[in-house]
Order: sequence, then C-alpha cells, then structure tokens
Amino acid sequence: MKVELERRRKLAAPKKQALETANRALTQARERHQRELDKLKAPGQEAARIEASLSSYRRACADLAKWDEELKDLKRDKEQLDAKLAELTDHHEKLLVQFGRIFNHIAQRMLGNAVTGRVRFSGKTIVPELEYHGPRDSAALKVVRWLIFDLAALALGMTNTAAHHPRLLIHDSPREADLAAAIYVSLFGAARELEEASGDLPAFQYIVTTTEPPPESLNRKPWVLDPVLDASNEKGRLLGMDL
Repeated sequence: MKVELERRRKLAAPKKQALETANRALTQARERHQRELDKLKAPGQEAARIEASLSSYRRACADLAKWDEELKDLKRDKEQLDAKLAELTDHHEKLLVQFGRIFNHIAQRMLGNAVTGRVRFSGKTIVPELEYHGPRDSAALKVVRWLIFDLAALALGMTNTAAHHPRLLIHDSPREADLAAAIYVSLFGAARELEEASGDLPAFQYIVTTTEPPPESLNRKPWVLDPVLDASNEKGRLLGMDL
C-alpha cells in the first residue's frame, strides 16, 4: 500500500504543480482584471468626487449669498440704530440742559438771583449743586437743593412728555430739616408759580406735610386740607389710610 501510495503521489505531482500554476495564473489574471477595472472606474469616481465638490461649492455660494443679504440687513439695522441712538443722545442732552435751566430758575426764585443752581450728571449719579460766591454745602442747603431738584423734576414733567413724571410730589416736614423760614416760604411761592403757569386745569399735585403754617396767602382753601390731618387715627392720615 505504501508503494502504491508513493506511485500515485508521483503520478499526481505534475498535475498538482499544473493546478498550482493555473491558480497562480488565475490569481494574476484576476489582479490584472481588478487593476484594469479600477482604472476604468477611476474617471467615474473622480467625476463623482468633482460633482460632490461642485454641489458643496454651490451650497456654500448659496449660504454666502444668504449671509451677505443678512449682513446687509444687519448693516441697515445698525445704521438705523446708530441714527436712533444719535437722536436719543441729542434729545437726552437737550433734556439735561432744559432740566439744568429749570433747576437754576427755581433755585434763583427761592434763594435769589445771586445763587446759581446746576445739576451734574455723571454716569448713573445725579448731583444737584448750589453756588453763592463759590460752592455751598451746608446741612440746610443740602435739604434745599433736593427740594429744588424735586420741584425742577416736577416742572420738567409738566413741560416735556419724555420726562415720565407722575406729577405727584410729597415733601414731609421740610421746615423741621433746619430750613430757614424765608426759604420755607419761598418753597410755597415756587410751587404757586408752577400752579399759575399750568393753566386752569390742575397739572400736578404737591403735598407739604408740616407743623408750621404755610404763607398767609396759601393758608386757606383750596390749598389747605380740611380737616387738618391727624396721625392718631387711620382716617385722619394722608389719603385716609395707613401708608
């Protein structure tokens, strides 16, 4: 059996070698075919790649055109906002100048023409100032300048709709805050002038709570509340309630 097996192996060896040779030839043929096929596919693949790139380019162009339009719209909006901001800034500056003039007018009405009143605006800070041969900053004048400031804000609210003032003002016991009698009287005089300047219809309401009587010319109806306020009970208080 061994001898027969060896004999058959020898007989099959050439066939096996021929088969291997044929397989190698077939493999090489397949590889050549694949290379040729790849070469044939290359133009199509390149065309597909170019087409994809072209589509991306077109989308990018469309997006760019859209963004360009949006940019133009934003530019127009910015120009409109800049113009509006310039208008508001100009209006704001004019409003501050107007308020400064009103403040100075009321200051001179209450304290005399030798006094100069001005309002300094710095960021969010508002500082009313009074000058009489130089800056004055006594305790009494600190009270006066804020009283004048309130009246000026009220007057501005009566003359300019942009001021948004409720036209209601309450001063609680200004005489008790080291306020000179003459200045106390002039406070009512300034308010009376505002009332006269507002015409027939009431343009504001100004309430002064005090333990000292107002000037004689105003110590009567319709300026004095009747009955007199009484803090001991709720009904007798200002506005008839416990604020």
